[in-house]
Amino acid sequence: MERKPVRFISLCLAVISTVVLTLGMTACSLNSTTTPAPKLSSIALQPASPSDLSVGTTMHFFAYGTYSDNAVTNITSHVTWNSDNSNIAYIDVSGLVTGEAAGQANITATLDGITSPAVSLPVIISAATPASTTPGPALISIAITQPSTLSINLILAYQKTQQFVATGSYSDGSKKEITTLVTWTSSASNIASITSAGLTTGIAVGTTLITASMPGFISNRVTVNVTAN
Repeated sequence: MERKPVRFISLCLAVISTVVLTLGMTACSLNSTTTPAPKLSSIALQPASPSDLSVGTTMHFFAYGTYSDNAVTNITSHVTWNSDNSNIAYIDVSGLVTGEAAGQANITATLDGITSPAVSLPVIISAATPASTTPGPALISIAITQPSTLSINLILAYQKTQQFVATGSYSDGSKKEITTLVTWTSSASNIASITSAGLTTGIAVGTTLITASMPGFISNRVTVNVTAN
């Protein structure tokens, strides 16, 4: 008679163990089931119908991704930007387009195998472009005289700045320094700034592109690598 309670207790413990084990396996099964992350289904660009871009000026494009859960997200900094004619319109990694010459280029953005519909961008020579009828030789090109790639060091004070020089070539074959006449641009002013006189100062580690422009003309690009060593 004394063994029955022991058997009963053992049976209860076995049942409890089975229930606990079953609940634990169910919990693990529920935890292991995760909802798949939404997938990118399409990309749209803004502006979708851009106005004419003048040579030597810039325009910023933005990319918006639509996902499988219908969410729309700004993915401008994640896509790969492309211009099918960079000699007409050059676009950098941030979506900033610079007008290079009169013509037309198609802009697209790609991410995860998805490419946006192309946006047609007309590039024109503005009315402010110096006319060939102006007395004296006409400007035909602008060139920055520095090497195509150079470095600025944030640590060494004497290497923290760089003076750029712009030279204009004219229709009569002459050349003239026009450093203070051009508009200087840094594609990433948070990396290196540049004054109207062409003086560049390193701000943070990274890379930027320096250009000089006048209405209807833009110079070659100089890559500036800002380092801290």
